[in-house]
Amino acid sequence: MAAPADRLPPAPVDRDWPMTPGYVARATAGRAILRDDPHRPRYHACPPVGWMNDPNGVIQHGGRWHLFYQHNPRASVHADMHWGYMSSPDLVHWDDHACALRPEDGTYDAQGIWSGNAVVADDGAPTLFYTGVRAGPNDRHEYQLVCIADVRDGFTRFAKDPGNPVIPATPLGMDLVQYRDPFVWRGRAGSPNTWLLAIGAGFPGVGGTALVYGSDDLRHWEYLHPMAVGNASVREPVWTGIMWECPDFYEDPASGKGVLLLNAWDHGVQHVVASTGDVDETGTRLQATRTSAFDGGAFYAPQSFWDAKGRRIQFGWLRESRPATVYGSAGWAGVMSLPRVLRVTPDGRLAGSPAPETAALRRDHVPVVPSAGTRHGVELHEAHFELSLRFDAVGTGRCGARVRCSPDGQEATFVGYDPAAGGLIVDRSQSSVDRVNSSTTSLTPLVITDGASFTVRIFGDGSVIEAFIEDEGGCIANIGDRIYPTRPDSLRMSVEGTTFVGGDAWVMADTWRSRA
Repeated sequence: MAAPADRLPPAPVDRDWPMTPGYVARATAGRAILRDDPHRPRYHACPPVGWMNDPNGVIQHGGRWHLFYQHNPRASVHADMHWGYMSSPDLVHWDDHACALRPEDGTYDAQGIWSGNAVVADDGAPTLFYTGVRAGPNDRHEYQLVCIADVRDGFTRFAKDPGNPVIPATPLGMDLVQYRDPFVWRGRAGSPNTWLLAIGAGFPGVGGTALVYGSDDLRHWEYLHPMAVGNASVREPVWTGIMWECPDFYEDPASGKGVLLLNAWDHGVQHVVASTGDVDETGTRLQATRTSAFDGGAFYAPQSFWDAKGRRIQFGWLRESRPATVYGSAGWAGVMSLPRVLRVTPDGRLAGSPAPETAALRRDHVPVVPSAGTRHGVELHEAHFELSLRFDAVGTGRCGARVRCSPDGQEATFVGYDPAAGGLIVDRSQSSVDRVNSSTTSLTPLVITDGASFTVRIFGDGSVIEAFIEDEGGCIANIGDRIYPTRPDSLRMSVEGTTFVGGDAWVMADTWRSRA
């Protein structure tokens, strides 16, 4: 049987093709062809075909949620970066659209349209910020430049600004480790700058940083100073890397804290870190009082935004953890996380729980009832599911569930709280009999107080696992990961934990509006 990629309609060589209805036609056909891939998610946003990585320009506008993303429309490998585009009326059901932005040969973005975000300008029009990459010697960071594009005619046209790049160079005389991924937000009322922009970078021999710029019109920017600077030589409580990718900043009104999400980067090593703390009177400097790992799984490059309800909504990229030779022939690669609602916990960490809108996808409810012993059966055999499991205390061992289990136990993945490991884990040591896939254990550090009750929520969706621990105040830990069971009968699940008091399970419906 041909590999999925070989069964897809051929991608035209025409450079303008991803911007046309022809792309949407191929996307629709591609979704139908790839639907039977057992590792393909059904209710997580994923590319119709080809490659997906960072979420970009996530925004709610005109009664819809708009999600742009790093996309290679022609192949499921990281190359030829465009901004793919999908939108939703309800945050869970999605429509594919033609790509919003593509590289232009011979220009400032000829080598790729890389990450950025979106804001609504003073005139009510959304404006997209992105990293334009042009050819240069040895892929030096001087050739990653800040560019903008206007959204026109109700998100049907996207026009690059004639003044691009709007930040044409790094700050004068500054030696940096990389420079990319602008994130723009509106400054505080009465502050010197109407708009602020943070861009990821690093200082050689020191650590990562987010450099802050100010503007009154979104097009003319003045460099101000670093928002914060990391220390790459320090590993505890969390390593913050030699450079920060995709910075994301906001001030949380509930806690009064500033929140800086950064992606700690070094060659071959990346993970997400959250710093919370005090912001100065200008809203441009953060004095962190708590820095911690945000999600210890395959989750990376998240982006957040305020929605119309005043919630801070976040999406993140769930990376592949199988070899490139495998996903390159699958016809697709990369998945978005569920939309998460962020909160600062009482101890100053950042956590995010699934947006309540995801409950609209629940079908075929099955109660999960405690039984004698430490393992409790779940009468649901499914690859696309949600579990909600309640525990009245930590107890003496793991609290969670074994999911995607084969009848003989040859394949199984434990997801939940492990006090011995020190947090919320995804144990992939038995996830797949195909040993080319990752078999490590992923961990988001967390300590639950003895005697405290909590809920473990687990979402399985083909190769996607997302899990959340919630107490009476809300989410306290999250993790997103990828698993690749190979046996078609690896569909069983069971609950583990001496303190389990009951729960619920659901089959989850398909999220793509173009499919039944």
